[in-house]
Amino acid sequence: IWDAHVASWTEKIAELRRYRSRHGNTLVPTGYKPNPSLAVWVKCQRRQYKLYKEGKQSAMSPERIQELEAEGFCWEARTPITPDVQIQQ
Repeated sequence: IWDAHVASWTEKIAELRRYRSRHGNTLVPTGYKPNPSLAVWVKCQRRQYKLYKEGKQSAMSPERIQELEAEGFCWEARTPITPDVQIQQ
């Protein structure tokens, strides 16, 4: 039986892997113009992880956590990351 949630997860993980291969990390910026839905998905994963850790209802699972961490996923974006952020030297 085809599961839309599993298919969506698989698709987004593949998109995250492509992002990582191009950019060297999984810190998809908010409002990432080439793929705005990936940016929203990444934010959602962080929110679901937080709920999971608080013992609240969440779509996050130990298997998903493991899969995201295997990709180098950062659970907390300490500062807002936007496409126009430039590192000042």
